[in-house]
Amino acid sequence: MIAGVAGLLAGTVSQAAAKPLKVYILAGQSNMQGHVNISTFDSMAGDPRTAPILKEMRGPDGKPRVCQKVWISSIGCAGEDTTEQKSLQGTGFGASPAEIGPEFTFGIYMEKSLNEPVLIIKTSWGGKSLHTDYLGAAKMMAPIGKAFADAVVKLKKNEQKYL
Repeated sequence: MIAGVAGLLAGTVSQAAAKPLKVYILAGQSNMQGHVNISTFDSMAGDPRTAPILKEMRGPDGKPRVCQKVWISSIGCAGEDTTEQKSLQGTGFGASPAEIGPEFTFGIYMEKSLNEPVLIIKTSWGGKSLHTDYLGAAKMMAPIGKAFADAVVKLKKNEQKYL
């Protein structure tokens, strides 16, 4: 995944005068996927608190903005959990192609504040339980519990060394 995005970034990065590439990892469950439909953007225009944000979210043509210095590699949003999407950051990285997640405005504001190449790595799977779908409590805690118990025994044996 990163190798593919790095290849896409090659031209942009060479122009960055040897500055380190800023990489941000956005990881989460369904809220990270993003469920804001781009058709709802207009509702932000009437609120003085959100109207300035909306202005940043749209290009001069009124369509959702596409960042020119922010690349994204995303897994878990394209309908099939293992499909990777990668391109310049814009819309289409939400739970469906018509939705956005936090990466959209995060990318816009990173581009605006840093004015240099940025890579966002986004991973999100909706409808998954950290408890069950990843490791499960018993599988996850058993090695941790044993390692902790072993560390306590070792510490007790060596406590005089630390005093």
